[in-house]
Amino acid sequence: MLREVLYGAAGFVLFAYTLEWLFSMFDDPREPKRLQSKIPLFGHLLGMIKYSSGYHGITSKQTDQEIYTVAIFNTKLYVAKTARLIPLIQRSKTLSFRPFMQTAAKHMGDANPATFEVFGSEWVDSFSHAHKHSLAPGPNLDEQNLRMGDRALIDIEELLPREKNSVRKVFLLKWARYAVVQASACGILGVEHPFRDPKIDEAFWKWQDYMPLHLINLDITGKGYAAREIVFDAFRKYNKNIPLDVSAVYMARLRTMQEAGIDEDDICKQQATFGTAAFANTVPIMFWTIYELFSRPDLLDEVRREVTEQTVSGNKETGFVVDVAALKTKCPLLLSVYQETQRTRHIHANIRKVTEDTLLDDKYLLKAGQFVMMPGQPVHTNQTTWGESADVFDPYRFMPKDESDKKAVASSSFVAWGAPPHLCPARQFASTEIMIVVALLSVRCDMAPASGQWAKSPALNTGDMATVYTPKKDIELEDPIVPKMRDMSLSESTESTQNGITSSVEKIIPSKTGLLSESESEPWQRAIEKVVRCVVSVKFSHPYAFDTEISKTSEATGFIVDAERGLVLTNRHVVGPGPFSGYIVFNNQEEVEVHPIYRDPIHDFGFLKFDPKAVKYMELTAMELRPDLAKVGTEIKVIGNDSGENQWSAADGHGRPVFAINGQTPGPLITATEGEEVEVFVNNQLATETTMHWHGVYQVDRPWNDGVPGVTQYSIQPRDNYTYRFTVQQQYGSYFYHGHFGPAFADGQRGPIWIEPAAWRPRPYQAISSLPQDLKGMKRAEANPRHIVISDWNAEPMDILLIMYRDTGIVPWCSNSIVMNGKVCEPTKGELEVVAAADGEEWIWINFIHSGAHHELQISIDEHEFYVVAADGEFVHPQKVHAANCNLGERISILVQLDKSPGDYAIRLTSLRTEQIIQGLGILRYPFETNNKEITKVPTTKPWVHLNGSLVSTSLTSMDEMKLAPFPARPPPPTSDETVKLFINMTGPSAWSLGLGSHQAFRQQLPPLLWQENSRGSTTLGDQNKLRNGSVVDIIFENGANVTTQHPFHKHNHKAWIIGTGHDGFPWATVQEAIDAGAADYFNLKDPPIRDGCRLGNATGDWTVIRYEITFPAASMLHCHMIHHFGAGQQIVLLEGVEAMAQIPEGVKQKVHADFVPNLRYGPLD
Repeated sequence: MLREVLYGAAGFVLFAYTLEWLFSMFDDPREPKRLQSKIPLFGHLLGMIKYSSGYHGITSKQTDQEIYTVAIFNTKLYVAKTARLIPLIQRSKTLSFRPFMQTAAKHMGDANPATFEVFGSEWVDSFSHAHKHSLAPGPNLDEQNLRMGDRALIDIEELLPREKNSVRKVFLLKWARYAVVQASACGILGVEHPFRDPKIDEAFWKWQDYMPLHLINLDITGKGYAAREIVFDAFRKYNKNIPLDVSAVYMARLRTMQEAGIDEDDICKQQATFGTAAFANTVPIMFWTIYELFSRPDLLDEVRREVTEQTVSGNKETGFVVDVAALKTKCPLLLSVYQETQRTRHIHANIRKVTEDTLLDDKYLLKAGQFVMMPGQPVHTNQTTWGESADVFDPYRFMPKDESDKKAVASSSFVAWGAPPHLCPARQFASTEIMIVVALLSVRCDMAPASGQWAKSPALNTGDMATVYTPKKDIELEDPIVPKMRDMSLSESTESTQNGITSSVEKIIPSKTGLLSESESEPWQRAIEKVVRCVVSVKFSHPYAFDTEISKTSEATGFIVDAERGLVLTNRHVVGPGPFSGYIVFNNQEEVEVHPIYRDPIHDFGFLKFDPKAVKYMELTAMELRPDLAKVGTEIKVIGNDSGENQWSAADGHGRPVFAINGQTPGPLITATEGEEVEVFVNNQLATETTMHWHGVYQVDRPWNDGVPGVTQYSIQPRDNYTYRFTVQQQYGSYFYHGHFGPAFADGQRGPIWIEPAAWRPRPYQAISSLPQDLKGMKRAEANPRHIVISDWNAEPMDILLIMYRDTGIVPWCSNSIVMNGKVCEPTKGELEVVAAADGEEWIWINFIHSGAHHELQISIDEHEFYVVAADGEFVHPQKVHAANCNLGERISILVQLDKSPGDYAIRLTSLRTEQIIQGLGILRYPFETNNKEITKVPTTKPWVHLNGSLVSTSLTSMDEMKLAPFPARPPPPTSDETVKLFINMTGPSAWSLGLGSHQAFRQQLPPLLWQENSRGSTTLGDQNKLRNGSVVDIIFENGANVTTQHPFHKHNHKAWIIGTGHDGFPWATVQEAIDAGAADYFNLKDPPIRDGCRLGNATGDWTVIRYEITFPAASMLHCHMIHHFGAGQQIVLLEGVEAMAQIPEGVKQKVHADFVPNLRYGPLD
């Protein structure tokens, strides 16, 4: 019998060796060398099962190769163990992280087949963007940290003795698990989170224990699946009634998954799954940081001293303040201990799938379908990077070094938070949580194991799925844990009474300007203060080519790169190919002449030179150019000068002052991708106040950045500045920015915004053509859109016209010109806007952005039909038309097929007003002809429209704005929760009302009503009990004045469905009442257009109904975009979801402003 067993075993081993040899026969010699295991075929598999990701730390010591292959049957893991290769892996587009999101969604989150497909699509990139940006340093993260910190204080109390001489058992790992889950859940899910129930908490950790088996479908007993279902059920209940204090990241994930069409049950399951990483990975890092610190008494004393000196302020009487930002900026030793803990304990392997054969570093072939591993342990213990002490815990390793001992460590050598561009999005939140808890424990407690000594090398639980192993045996702490410095409160202490028992409650108190975010911490301030002296504003003039009479005046930004020789780096177009006249303005407003010395013929840069001796009052410094330091994932700030300035323009042949942005009107294009954060520094160089409004852009997280003076912010004073920050969420397409103080937008203070649609979004192009060449051409056109800001233009500044209107009641209907991007054809030498196709373009995408004051315009292109594919930014079911109307504040996006004879065709903007016949002109030119210099001559092509905007033939078609159905379908909610009825009327020759009365006089100079309730008057609607967050609102507009024009209304923030229009009054109280009364034909609840505005007919009794859902808190202005109606009082403010409003930063509330009591003389136009 023994002989048979031995023969069988030998045969099996021989078979295993043979099979492994056969697999290796297919290896390419350029592939990384195989690492043979001691047990053939199965050895690496058994090692992975036993040690998880830590197995790569073991195998890396068995070879001197910098990358090697671990083969498990016919699957290959290419393991890179040196920091040198990691940046090459990160930059490769053929090594993808996306498949693992899909795997996690299916095996961990029990995704259904449809959800599984979504997680395998390009949508994952947009999801990651939304996740990452909602957790970026800023107000959202600060609010989340504040809730988490408050809860952490309660958790720390669990470690302290409750009464004298009490006896109880406290286990460190068990407490860390409890503390992390409770504090993290408070921060992410709000105070009323599911994990308050101990059964949910217990089920979560059981699910975590079975996670490795779930990934390979081997939970035979089903216990792990049962525990997971308990957690899923908890999230199903939570999602039915999401609390108001839920975090931005949770809502960002929710909205992004809803928009992708993931069903609600799968959304609940995926939300629960994301918590596994947030909780499970934070616990062991916190545990080991506490262990490493408290097991070294001398180190603990140093950290304790550092924390109490640098992060705590105040006294017993006023309360103490914990400065959370200072934990990372002023406590280098604590931070070093935390980072060194991650370095020595981190074992997780970042992984990528090879999507196509890739030659790494020009010598290592990685085969498609296989995997690349970047394990933390061998990288973090590499002696070439970390020195001979790489295997030793050195708490001072990450401390700032003296210049003599400074050695930069590449970022790729420290991969505790993943590998760019897939860094852990929650790393800021988790780091802050761990730092707060460890800092407070160091100050509040002395702790020691019950055994009397800290074990130097506790046995590890190598089966963990987390990034760091936990100990096999928990550490029981000595009881009682000695409170340290008990006479000092770390925060303000207040007394609360419950059931007759008085207790002391502690909270983390934010500093004066709110909880400091890392983006506003001292390193950033020092960096900005250092470089701002190197930034200059370049003001210059160029003569137009081949012209001796007209010159172009503009401005740009430059950077001093050599202070001794006076060299300024700027853009290529600034230097120009011809004569140049200009000067630069320094940060202290000194002006010095410059002249060009170099213009690169290919790349976008040039150099100007100035005399350094001419600078009298400022010490010159140069900006060091270090492109080698730029890497993916680095936060950046953009600095420039003179964002708003008064200049002179004669673009249409009439000289007049204009409000320029960066020296031009319209201002520069702002381009972003979905999920990106936009930061704009506005420096007011005007002699009057200003603000900047982001027309149509949601201010989801920072309602104070909507740019409306007196509503969301104080106006920016002359020579002052303001930094707008917002994240573009759940939006894409064409928008624009413009001044919102007075009528500045009508005088040139405006510019386009383009938010690139995410790749996962469905496009409507199949409805236009199914030909592959056409589809490819349309996608190419979308990727290279042209933006045309259109408007009416007057020879006089709009302030003068409005004063005339106020004093006489005469409406300033007539304009001098209709302009495209500030250009128009007049009998002088004015340019026309030219839309030129590039070689090979078969389709062209044009965004028409109406930023005008009076005229609704009809868009047409001679001899070309076109497709309307988007309205107010969002895709619609395409309409093929000869002309499309665009009203004030609207954006219409069109696709034009370039299928006519090559040449120039007139683009026409024809006014639809009856008071004035006027037309603006431009040129569509294709194919691109470099020798065609004509930019003032109107093409002699055949128009589709008459001069009054009507079509030349009844066989032609124009756009129907009420049939611009969203693509894909987005029906409105079937019913509403609230109804607001607004009656529009003319209350005087130059006064209008929207609702109860005209908007308050001097509205723009009053303290912003976002936080100042005394500024809210009769035209401010909504409070804690009305227009609540999550509610559906109907607004009914009814016209009470018989006028000659429609009212083009614009609503800030939430877009709305235009569900109905009609005539002869709206006698019903609500839409539902109207439908019940038999008026259902007036309404479209199936596929109405969704816009950020609507129009109301001009006759008495005309009505329009819009419906929208309040999905985030805001103070949203609703107003007519016709300038004299707006200025005369046709504006209100909707306080939407204010019960869920975030705390307004003190820096916003304390901006420089003028305090005065308004003199109510004339009316709203004042």
